[in-house]
Amino acid sequence: ADEQSVKDYVVMDDVLDVLPTIALHGRSRIYNVAGGVNVSTREIANLLSEETGCTVEFIGGEPVRRPKVVDVSRLSSEFSYRPSSLLEYARRVIKKELAR
Repeated sequence: ADEQSVKDYVVMDDVLDVLPTIALHGRSRIYNVAGGVNVSTREIANLLSEETGCTVEFIGGEPVRRPKVVDVSRLSSEFSYRPSSLLEYARRVIKKELAR
């Protein structure tokens, strides 16, 4: 992917936490379960470099993708859903794994 491309990533723990609640108590037929924030490929690469010391190179040639942010407002208002920050979550996981 191009380093300027963005995507809405969701932390799987958030999905696993909220899906049973939606199934049992949801009043709507459709909910957007997402992070609610776009994160760029460059931000992810910077995180990997900062936490591991690796070098991330982009070859280029890919189109820049900038989809709209996924609206999680229905989920947030109905269930007080607060998605985790992908970058903060990834930083914790990387630190934990490197400490092993």
